[in-house]
Amino acid sequence: MIRRDAHQAGFTLIEVLVAMSLSLVIFGVTVSVFGSLLRQDSVAIEHNEAQEGARLAMDRMARQLRNLASPNALTNVKENRPRAVERATAFDLVARVVDDGPLPPGSQNSTNIMRARWCLDTSVAGNGRIWHQVQRWKTSLPPGVPGDTACPGSGAWDTTTLQTSNVVNVTGPSVIRPLFSYDSGNIEKVTRVHADVFVDPTPLRSPVEARVSSGVTLRNQNQYPAAAFTMTVIGTSGTSKIVRLDGSASSDAESQPLKYCWFVDPPSPAPACAPEDPAWVRPASYRDQGVVATVNLSGTHKVVLTVEDPAGLLDEESQTWTG
Repeated sequence: MIRRDAHQAGFTLIEVLVAMSLSLVIFGVTVSVFGSLLRQDSVAIEHNEAQEGARLAMDRMARQLRNLASPNALTNVKENRPRAVERATAFDLVARVVDDGPLPPGSQNSTNIMRARWCLDTSVAGNGRIWHQVQRWKTSLPPGVPGDTACPGSGAWDTTTLQTSNVVNVTGPSVIRPLFSYDSGNIEKVTRVHADVFVDPTPLRSPVEARVSSGVTLRNQNQYPAAAFTMTVIGTSGTSKIVRLDGSASSDAESQPLKYCWFVDPPSPAPACAPEDPAWVRPASYRDQGVVATVNLSGTHKVVLTVEDPAGLLDEESQTWTG
């Protein structure tokens, strides 16, 4: 005969269903929290990668700009002077830099200079892209700056490389933040470039955009000197006036010592000036060298001062004397 206990421990069906329901709720909340954490982590990784991409792009730009190619083709015609920085706008920077690659066989570009460009493409709303373009040449003189201002440009550029995306410097008519800023509005006097990149791979959603900034001093940017002088009558000699020529107002952006040469009625541009060279043949228009000179003048004459820095870059200033 089988005996059964009067009381058997256990759960009723209702208790089991309630426990299952609570377990499902707890499991659902856990999964939801875990999923939210995964999404936040994914977004954080995406933002970090966008910021890192912007930093790498700015580092590459700064490295190239530190190898800026100083102008070395000498001319007194200011409009024809070469510029290491050839375009400097809020969203477009073009400069001549030294190519760190080998000199191509047969190239007459002995200094291995190339033209580099960085520009911001805003054609895709909310996803601006920074492009890097390079133009190389084998001729002794460089070609002109490509006139195509589209970003990226086509045709004359040899290589075009995407540097980074998710740039939100420009997101509409009311939000326009320059990518580049400069220490001078005169392209010949630019010696520092500052870049601000705003990146946001998830616009209109948290986390907010990040700002990546970089600045570089153009240490190789040797600027042309600026000639300037005054003329003062300090006496007379017969029918002529004794005129003091003072070029102390001339300047050099790098504070390098300048060589001063004075001419009266020279051709244009003024002749070369090398008084320290024994082989130099002094033209008839040459008068003196040094910051200050004294000349006898009567009638009307063109007085010219040329100044030259140690790198051979020069400038001239001319004034008309009547007396």
